[in-house]
Amino acid sequence: MGKLHPVTEPILTPEGWRELGSLKVGHYVIGSSGLPVRILKVLPQGMREIVRVTFSDGAYSRCGWDHLWSVFSQNDRTRAQPSRVMSTRAIVESGLGYGRNRHSRQWSVPLVQPIMALEDADCPIEGYVLGVILGDGWISHSGRVVVTTDRSILEELKFTGRLIPHATTSWVARSATVMYAQALRQCGLAGCRSHEKFIPRGYFSASPDVRLRLLQGLMDTDGSPHRDSSTEFSSTSEALIDGVVTLTRSLGGIARKSAPRVTNYVCRGEQRDGKPSWRVNVKLPAGMSPFRLSRKAE
Repeated sequence: MGKLHPVTEPILTPEGWRELGSLKVGHYVIGSSGLPVRILKVLPQGMREIVRVTFSDGAYSRCGWDHLWSVFSQNDRTRAQPSRVMSTRAIVESGLGYGRNRHSRQWSVPLVQPIMALEDADCPIEGYVLGVILGDGWISHSGRVVVTTDRSILEELKFTGRLIPHATTSWVARSATVMYAQALRQCGLAGCRSHEKFIPRGYFSASPDVRLRLLQGLMDTDGSPHRDSSTEFSSTSEALIDGVVTLTRSLGGIARKSAPRVTNYVCRGEQRDGKPSWRVNVKLPAGMSPFRLSRKAE
């Protein structure tokens, strides 16, 4: 009853991502509950044909035809039936088309629960604060931060220095601080421009609460709520976009990354092309809001 992945497939463990082939009996991997589960047996499968299974959000897994999946059909979901176990081959042979709803796939897999904290999480800056800095902050080479964002965010974070009103928008202000200079240098973020920003690796191993607060800081600054209740994050940093995808999925959510688009701006009356910009659609589990800022949460 062994599963069938290539030995080079990355597997999430309490110590981070490792290749499947390096794992042995007694090691732990992260299960669908978000908690570690112990490996009881390792069953080599020999040389087998491998296929790539891609999900609707762009995530994918490489596996063999005999790999077993826990799946729902559209009818199962409608009738509140439990999931069933099917092989890759059986799913393909049954048809991969759309169900009755033309916007829904015929088959789906259960989402994982939020992943619990992994080992050795290194988080020198509180999650929400880092999210705000990454979203709306300018970071000097020395680590000094100037943040231009909602007044309510600046007041909550108690950034040092006076709030400087925005020239055209009453609810936006600017403030500066050196409180996080050393931590930003430690994270490698000092001097990073907008298109160079990223989420430090240690935050992906943090507790779900820290990861959620980090995501909320990013969404409160560079995220947008839409009338259809969808939410979106945008950035000129692909590394930051990929980090938001990872955070969202680690919390049991769905993240869909868009292809890049070229942004435009006007300089001295002339329209110019800016940096490429990416967007990611963020959908968190029920009861988990991607926003803390009241006007966006509402």
